[in-house]
Amino acid sequence: MFARSERRAQDPSGIVAGFSDATGAYLPLVCTLNASRVLDATRRFLGVDHDELGRLALAADRARAGWSWCPTWRARTPPATGARTLCPKLATRPRGTGPTRVGALHGWTLASDRENLARAAIEGMLSAQRVGLEALREQGVTVSGVTLVGGAARSEAVCRIAAQVFEVPVRVPEPGEYVADGAARQAAWSLHGGATPPSWSAGAEPARYEAEPAPAAWERYREAAGAFLDRVAA
Repeated sequence: MFARSERRAQDPSGIVAGFSDATGAYLPLVCTLNASRVLDATRRFLGVDHDELGRLALAADRARAGWSWCPTWRARTPPATGARTLCPKLATRPRGTGPTRVGALHGWTLASDRENLARAAIEGMLSAQRVGLEALREQGVTVSGVTLVGGAARSEAVCRIAAQVFEVPVRVPEPGEYVADGAARQAAWSLHGGATPPSWSAGAEPARYEAEPAPAAWERYREAAGAFLDRVAA
């Protein structure tokens, strides 16, 4: 999760890494490796492919049963000390199994089913990403929308649920090599010079997803993540 900002990131917790961009602005960034492994683990457990995982998630009745999944990922940023953060990816301890596990499930009831598990995996993955979004807000970034890229962005369920979890509109451009494109643009700028980078078109208009906010999912995640971090830290 990252943004372009005129302000340099200063985050003593270590969650937000501060980078500079080629135009003199800044790129505050929260990074994990990587979100899609949660979806991979869930679809293997359920014995379905990614398309079916998404169908199950969209069919879930969240009013009837509400699992919360708190994922644990490999992290590029150093492990945080203490339980200030709600981001389980930062809770890995040297004696733990954080790099190999995919988190903890909370809220199992007799009404829980396959659909709820699929939904919990997607909501948990996105809620942990929202931790990064909130960390960027704490650095003064104004968030009016989110652009979603990467393998999981090809999932209709991920895109639709992201708009609910993030509580802002979500834009999804066509799949592409955007990092390589950006590097090529900077190389062209270095070669030809000038005050601004050369113009570049991102292609077709991105798909746009909007939805009624789902604050209950975020609150369930916060509660479960807090308990999970306390156990891991202990």
